[in-house]
Amino acid sequence: MKNGFTPTPNPRLTSKSPLAIRRSRLSASVSVNKQPNKGLVWGFTLLEVLFSLFIMVVAIIAVFSLVQQTTSFLPLSGQRLMASYLAQEGIEIIRNLRDSNKVKEVDWLTGLTGCAATGCEADYSSQSLTPWTTGRNLLNDGSFYNYALGQATSYQRKITLTTEDASENPDPDTDILKIEVQVLWQEKGRTHSFLASEKLYNW
Repeated sequence: MKNGFTPTPNPRLTSKSPLAIRRSRLSASVSVNKQPNKGLVWGFTLLEVLFSLFIMVVAIIAVFSLVQQTTSFLPLSGQRLMASYLAQEGIEIIRNLRDSNKVKEVDWLTGLTGCAATGCEADYSSQSLTPWTTGRNLLNDGSFYNYALGQATSYQRKITLTTEDASENPDPDTDILKIEVQVLWQEKGRTHSFLASEKLYNW
């Protein structure tokens, strides 16, 4: 102190000033926010991980089963389509034999009897029906299915012909021939069949 002068302290610089207090509080707040919150734990528990893996495995198995069923159904669908063609061809064979009898002016059932009990077989070139005993596999020559020439197939065709009597036929003056064509084939050790039927009239 010189000449009896006592300096007046600056209230803005004292530790008790409002500015100092605000700075102290701000510094304390920053230091507190920098400390990690040890009460929060982020991540998955082991049970949640196992449950998620279980859901994924179930979904993968379901998709795999669906794909497997679809791929196994596609060949059978094609085989059933071919069997329907062969059954329809069998009906057309009987229709042609009926029409030939009309052209020859013979009884319309000539050559179309005797197939009610055991059934018959024929191909597109047949002029008559052959008794169906154990059944022969149709051959494919690249153009037609027949019994004479070509590569063996798994298809068998059985043709059954029956005439309806008065109890089944509401009009006894009309002759009716009922045709049933059954196509059989093997696929992976299983036997499949397709049946088609139609009625022919004595026109």
